Amino acid sequence: PTAAIRFLKKKAITVAGVIDDRLLSEVKQALLTGLKFGEAGQTTADRIKEVFEPYVGDPDKIADDEAVSPHRLETIVRTNTTDAYNQGRLVEARQLGSAMTGMEYSAVIDDRTTPVCEELDGKIFLMGSPELDRLTPPNHFNCRSVLVPVVVGDSYDEDDVATSESLGKALDLAGRGFV
Repeated sequence: PTAAIRFLKKKAITVAGVIDDRLLSEVKQALLTGLKFGEAGQTTADRIKEVFEPYVGDPDKIADDEAVSPHRLETIVRTNTTDAYNQGRLVEARQLGSAMTGMEYSAVIDDRTTPVCEELDGKIFLMGSPELDRLTPPNHFNCRSVLVPVVVGDSYDEDDVATSESLGKALDLAGRGFV
């Protein structure tokens, strides 16, 4: 996923509770390695845990012990890889130019689906739409949604194209910090 790796290399990584720039750089490297080699999320989470463990309890490096909890590590991996993959897909789609109609928001629908992802599931963002950039997943921590290309010639219902009403509702649901 070359475009995803390129995006992640440029992205500033933040992890709540981690206050040391060198540790954040090492977390970023662990995420990049995971993407580059297609590692399972747990393998990347284990690598990040190894980065954090020597500094747990050092208030100059990590403000709380929560940083190494399995749930927190999974959140770091899932949210950042979702971001990188979707940004990479968007970069690749834009390079196709006029062959692309838009991108469809595809959410995993189950008992963990958030209201924002439920609202956006199946919506098509036309390639020139500024909302495509604003609502590209992830739109919350642990987001599992992806963008799916819609190429010229693909059939879709015009009702699936994102409207200003549905976009406004989605922006309200997403809240601050992700849009």
